[in-house]
Amino acid sequence: MRLSLSCMMLLVALMNCSVPAAEIASETDARAQFAAGAAAFREQDFEAALVAFRAALDAGLVGPAVHYNIGVCAWELGRLDEAETAFLAASTYPDMAAIAFYNLGLVRQRRGDPDGAAHWFELARDLAEDENLRLLAESQLPLPPPALTPSTAWPSRPVRFAAVHAGYDDNVALIAEGQALSISDTGSAYLEVQYAGMTPLRGGLRLEGSAYLLRYESLDEYNQAGARLGVVAGRAWDRWVAELGADYGLNMLDGERFEDRRGLWLGALRHLDAGWELRLRYRFEDIVGQDDFDSLSGQRHEAGLRLALREAGRRWRLEYRYETNDRGSDAVSPDRHRVDGELSLELGRRLAARLGSGWRHSRYEFEEGSRTERRSYVSATLSGPLTKQLDWLVRADLARNSSSDQIFDYTQRRVFTGIEALF
Repeated sequence: MRLSLSCMMLLVALMNCSVPAAEIASETDARAQFAAGAAAFREQDFEAALVAFRAALDAGLVGPAVHYNIGVCAWELGRLDEAETAFLAASTYPDMAAIAFYNLGLVRQRRGDPDGAAHWFELARDLAEDENLRLLAESQLPLPPPALTPSTAWPSRPVRFAAVHAGYDDNVALIAEGQALSISDTGSAYLEVQYAGMTPLRGGLRLEGSAYLLRYESLDEYNQAGARLGVVAGRAWDRWVAELGADYGLNMLDGERFEDRRGLWLGALRHLDAGWELRLRYRFEDIVGQDDFDSLSGQRHEAGLRLALREAGRRWRLEYRYETNDRGSDAVSPDRHRVDGELSLELGRRLAARLGSGWRHSRYEFEEGSRTERRSYVSATLSGPLTKQLDWLVRADLARNSSSDQIFDYTQRRVFTGIEALF
C-alpha cells in the first residue's frame, strides 16, 4: 500500500513553504542538499532523494521535514527499518505527530503486524486535527465484531437438510455414540437416508430434530433407524451466546427398539479476532437400553471445545472432546479422549473438497484389570452442484481400531456416493 495522497500533498507543502528558516541550518550545504532531495523526489528518483536528505541531516538540518522526507523515500524503496526510525523521529514534533503515527501504521501493516499497525492508526486517529487524516486512520482500523444475539448465532428462518447415500461397507458394525457394540467381519452394500431440521421460535428459542434410516443389502440384523427431537434456548452477552438445550432420541435395530436417550446440554459460542470461532459444550445423557441391550443403561458425560476458522475459499475445524460413562456394564463405560480435524476447500464452480482425520483413545476399567483402545480415521469427500439446492458427493472413509485385547482389533473401509439438499 502506497502512502496516501494527503500524505504526499503534505510532503510537497513541507518542502516548498512550511519549514521555518530557524529550523534549517545556516550552512549553505545543508540547504543545497535539501533542495536537491526535493528535486529528486519530484522526479520520483527516491534513491537520489534519500541520499540528499540524509546529507542534509548530516550537515546539521533540524526539524521534522527532513526526518519525514527520509521516511517517505525509505518507504518507497522498501527499507522499512529506516522508514520506521525516520517517522519515529518526525513524531517527536507535535505538528507532525499525527501524520507520522499514520505512516508508522502503514509500515507495521506492510511488515504483517496488524496489532502494531492498529496501535499507530489509533494514535493517529485520536491526535489528528485534520478531518481527512482522521477518517483515513479510522478506515485502516478493523471493524469491531458485531455483538452476537441468538438471531445472529443461528439462521432466522427454518433450515432443513436431507441426504440419500448409497455405498459399500467392508466391515459392518453396530455403533452407539461411537461405541462399537458389534463387528460383523462382513461387508455389505447399504442405503442411508438422513433428514435434519431447525426452526427458530420466539424468545430466543429454536426447535430442532433429525431422523435416519440405514438398510444393508445382506445383513438385515444390522438395519438401523432413529430419531431425535429437541428445543434450545439462547441468550447473548456481548460477543458470547450461551445455549441451553434438551432433547429426546430413540434408536432401533432390525425393527426393534434398542435404546432411548434423554439429553441435556449447555453450550457457548464466541467469535474471536481474525475470523476464528470458539464453541464450548457440555452434554449429559440418561440412556435406557432395551431388552438385550440393558447393559447400555446409565449415564454419559461429554465436554468439548471446537475452534473453527473461515477464510476465503477454505474453512478449518479442530475439535477436542472428553467423555466419561457410568453404564450397566464396564464393557461399555469407557473414559475417552477424542481429537478431530477437518479442512474444507472451495475449488470453484461450487466444487468442494473436505479432508478429515481424527484420533480417539478409550480406557475401560474392570475389576480384573483394564483395556485400552486407539482408533484413528481419515476421510476424503468431493462434492459439486446438481441444481441450485441439490449437490452430489463421493466419499471414502478408512478407520483402524487397535486394542490391548486383540478381539477388538478391526479395520473398516467405506465408500459411498449420494445427493444432499440444504433448503
